[in-house]
Amino acid sequence: LTVKADMTKLVDYRTERNKTAEVKIAYNDFLVKAVATGLENFPLMTGQLKDDNIQLPESVGVGLAISVPGGLVAPIVKDAHKKNIIEIAKYTQGLIEKARNNKLSPDDMDGGCITVSSLGTFGIDSFIPIVVPGQCSIMGIGQIADTCVPNGGNVVIRKLMAMTLSVDHKVANGAYAAQFLDYVRKILEDPTNFG
Repeated sequence: LTVKADMTKLVDYRTERNKTAEVKIAYNDFLVKAVATGLENFPLMTGQLKDDNIQLPESVGVGLAISVPGGLVAPIVKDAHKKNIIEIAKYTQGLIEKARNNKLSPDDMDGGCITVSSLGTFGIDSFIPIVVPGQCSIMGIGQIADTCVPNGGNVVIRKLMAMTLSVDHKVANGAYAAQFLDYVRKILEDPTNFG
């Protein structure tokens, strides 16, 4: 499933917020928070197939794909639904540092419901990510690109970003996943959701 989010307001919000923030907030931090909030409202998206049953975890863990020499790791932002944007930024910076120094523990890799994988920094517009075994879904994030958009008979430039959600259909169907993805998109398009 793919949608395009209008990130124009969030780009401006992030720029202003980072002028005075105690820790710099990355776009991935906003994505983790938006996805975690979406998972609270669409709990089946946290499900894991166990034998013939779908089990929902007690907490929301969002994996963040991080490029490291020789590959990719996806440590988990634990209890992402309970953290504000600054707490998520601090947490992800710690995970990135541990990943790049090869110091991730097994606990850092456990408890994920979904993974966020962003290839926008490599100029990728969109891609279809593969669901991590044991998780319900994964979201592939493309670059934020200036795009001409029709607006009341005129053309305006907006900053659009493709989000592609791959889903294990044994856990959630496409219609439910589409509602979740639309919800996450709406969160990202309104920066007031981030405090």
